[in-house]
Amino acid sequence: MKPIFKMEVNGKDVTALFNDRVTRIQTVDKPGLDSDECEITIDDRDGKVAFPSRKSTVSIALGYEGEGLSHIGTYKVISAKLSGPPRSIIVKGEPANVIATMKNQRRFSWENSSLKAIVNDIATRNNLKPLCSIDIEIPRIDQMNESDMHFMTRVARANGGTATVKNGSLIVAPRGAGKSGSGRDIPVSVIRADEMDSYDIEFSDRPLYGKFQAKHPAADGNGLVTVELDNESAPAGSAAPTYTERHTYPNAAAAKAAVTARKSSLNRATADGSFELAKGRADLAAERHIKISGLKPEIEQSTFVIETVTHTYDTKAWRTKVDLNAGNNGKSKVGKKNKTATKIITVDKP
Repeated sequence: MKPIFKMEVNGKDVTALFNDRVTRIQTVDKPGLDSDECEITIDDRDGKVAFPSRKSTVSIALGYEGEGLSHIGTYKVISAKLSGPPRSIIVKGEPANVIATMKNQRRFSWENSSLKAIVNDIATRNNLKPLCSIDIEIPRIDQMNESDMHFMTRVARANGGTATVKNGSLIVAPRGAGKSGSGRDIPVSVIRADEMDSYDIEFSDRPLYGKFQAKHPAADGNGLVTVELDNESAPAGSAAPTYTERHTYPNAAAAKAAVTARKSSLNRATADGSFELAKGRADLAAERHIKISGLKPEIEQSTFVIETVTHTYDTKAWRTKVDLNAGNNGKSKVGKKNKTATKIITVDKP
């Protein structure tokens, strides 16, 4: 099958002009506001390719002859580089849906608020629609000479989420939960072993912890209270250590959010890997849940989460490389005898 592409610049289809000049297109999709990127290499053999404007938008679609095209992304040009020999222009882009005003540094504070209210405020001042599916109270938080982009990334991460802008919406959703910003389930993708050119999946006990703890001041002001969260994903009898947060949190809700986010983060690290598909697939995206069939039974019984998707097009092939993690529940029980473990949250005052 012959790979094909479609390229639009500022809404105008320029595919015919560049069909024999584009030698490589690579896009990277990651979780978060500013992670996606695009790089296009253009043959400038005769010096007739105009230097691209760094305010242009470029839309990329990939596919195969006879099968049609699939939209990959729309990007804003942020740099152009001359390279050679052979004479080439390399154009780099970032997601076009990131609003310029989100990069402005601001100072603002919230008291007795919630994550949903904060997302609403940030979205409103950037002319975006707010979508937040994480329900948590935030007694106080400060934005000190910090861009909305960096601030939202920080706040979402601290509460086990990820922030992104898509289709005119500021979306904050639980990291790795397989849900959209509105709370709907994202369909699970299935990858067969015969679709993969190569694969590499590793399981590790290094990030495994059995319990997670965080402290916050007692309501009466006397001493600290410990919030403890069991890791139900740790194999029973594994004698896994306890992870204790170094910082003291303002209240029980913040402490619980911290241990929950830490548990999910370290569980995701109990397996990581990658695979490359012989045929490109545009339906794979960061944060989507996937299952892999045709390998070991332990693999087929597991669900992984996509960390990064890299599409690489050249005149001979369109390849899709996927990096994955273990998901919020981890993969510590793979290859071990499983026993039921109970998740407990306790609050103890010394």
